[in-house]
Amino acid sequence: MLKGLYNAASGMLAQIRKMDVITNNLANSSSTGYKGDITYFDLSSAIGKQPPGIQLASQFLSNSPVLFMRHSTDFSPGDLQKTDNPLDIALKGSGFFVVQTPNGIRYTRNGNFSRNSQSQLVTANGFPVLGQKGVPIFINGRDIEINTLGEVFVDGQQIDTLRIADFSPPNVLNKEGNGLFKLIDATVQENPATGVQVCQGFLENSNVSPVTMMAELIETMRGYEAYQKVIHLFDETLEKMNNEVGQV
Repeated sequence: MLKGLYNAASGMLAQIRKMDVITNNLANSSSTGYKGDITYFDLSSAIGKQPPGIQLASQFLSNSPVLFMRHSTDFSPGDLQKTDNPLDIALKGSGFFVVQTPNGIRYTRNGNFSRNSQSQLVTANGFPVLGQKGVPIFINGRDIEINTLGEVFVDGQQIDTLRIADFSPPNVLNKEGNGLFKLIDATVQENPATGVQVCQGFLENSNVSPVTMMAELIETMRGYEAYQKVIHLFDETLEKMNNEVGQV
């Protein structure tokens, strides 16, 4: 009886965690370059392997009182939006811009760049964008052209090439906020992106679909309510048992 109660309670907690992830996705659905999170049930602790699918959920619940909700980042590309701003840059394909922050090297898909007072190419948060030379890119001039290879030309002269890194698989990166990703394992080496196309005058939209997220949110809330009803049923049953045993 208590085992079933724990199962239902762990199910409620998992649904709460899933709602947190969904609402965060919705809040960032219009953020440039944002990559949504996806959730899944972790059955590995119960059956000794990574969960192959949701169809094993009932088997899991009968073997363990704890249900884990895990989440990971969806690195699929978002749609490109044309802006005609020469400092708006999007990546078509796999790869990340490399930026310098006070906490070290970080990676981003948000190409909403600008020039600071020192003529450095910087992110929306003011972090310098790095070139292949490993230093910030300085743009001193008016005519700015960035070709599909990431080569930066100012007034007809090439000054640097955007440093675009790639990781295989990309799940070695962890979200840090403000559209930045941090390398989880310092021993992993970044690879130069191959096959990626740099698009000047474009921005990459979030890969989150608000319609899909709303549907998942409604489904998750219904799941939460179902677990809540199960707990209420167990509570009534236990109360009835205690009262009847007390009368005997």
